[in-house]
Amino acid sequence: QMSEKVKGYSQIKKIPRGDPLRDKIVIARRTLVEQFPFFGYISMWLEPLETEAVPTIAVTADKKLLVNREFCSAQSEKDMMALIAHEAMHLVTETGNRFPTRGNQTLWNIASDIAINYLLFNQDHGAGLPLPACAPLYQTLPTPNGTIDLTKYWGKATEAIYYDLIQNQVEIKCNKCSDGSNEGEEGDQESNGG
Repeated sequence: QMSEKVKGYSQIKKIPRGDPLRDKIVIARRTLVEQFPFFGYISMWLEPLETEAVPTIAVTADKKLLVNREFCSAQSEKDMMALIAHEAMHLVTETGNRFPTRGNQTLWNIASDIAINYLLFNQDHGAGLPLPACAPLYQTLPTPNGTIDLTKYWGKATEAIYYDLIQNQVEIKCNKCSDGSNEGEEGDQESNGG
């Protein structure tokens, strides 16, 4: 049975056993458990569901891992491992519960992605997971006026990053993998790619 929180997404369906997409997710989670147990065990609580309502991969507050078949099928198993760990971290850091009242959802998601990606991918101070090929929000953020160096945000909380982005009136240039997937976020959706 689908929860109320995912009913708003179109064409959500379970991914059957034996489906190559499900196998890729299972292998990615198993590899996480073996190589990065903290993230692996968290990812085991996520129920994978397929939908075209998200362009990449997302997680809901009630632990549903929403995956876009076309996007995820094109990812390597190593990249799927990083993407699933990223989505699990949105639950760990309670991104959705910390969203400011009447805030900018797109900028909030970008700020949380930057904070989470530092924790996941930084080789010196983070977990050191391999950076996925889809170029997540880690070192730079494309904007209509060029790029922003994200290393200035490394180690900062989502709130600090978010308020800096607002103060500097950052406008976002969409990109399917990194920040463009944050367009039109639903209230119950924690993250959408990243």
